[in-house]
Amino acid sequence: FLPRRVSWGQGQAWAQATRRLDALEHRLRHSGAPYPETLHGKALRAAAVNRLGARLTGISVVRAGSVAFTLSVLLAAVAGVLITPITKMAYDFGFLIGLKGFVGAIIGGLANPAVAVVGALFVGVAEQFSAFYVSSAYKDVLVFLLIIPVLLARSLQHVDFEEHVE
Repeated sequence: FLPRRVSWGQGQAWAQATRRLDALEHRLRHSGAPYPETLHGKALRAAAVNRLGARLTGISVVRAGSVAFTLSVLLAAVAGVLITPITKMAYDFGFLIGLKGFVGAIIGGLANPAVAVVGALFVGVAEQFSAFYVSSAYKDVLVFLLIIPVLLARSLQHVDFEEHVE
């Protein structure tokens, strides 16, 4: 008398993922999460921009790093929960997605998260165009070929910069 396994259609899985995302967004908004306008958000931003200045103003840089790492782990877990109902899961599922995200972040630049998102969007659009115009078998190859000219150009423009040692 076990219940039969329910097979959801693609639309129902997206609806459930959207409801989960809405619930998570509501919880984060009302839980005092460190947004940029809160004191905790400003402390995280200060520790990310200028570690020495943040230490001089009394912000624990080590704790800010721990909070940032914890938030990134939380967001990765949420992404896994949201993508699980609509995809097949395997032990190496996120490896290729992570590599493509890294390529997007390198193309956009690691200094500004908004520009890194634009770089990731560029990588996604380039991947889809290559799958349409070239071949879907070579779409991953193009993504990883995109990083070579970017790294070459950045290495030729490299200016020595030393961060102050604490």
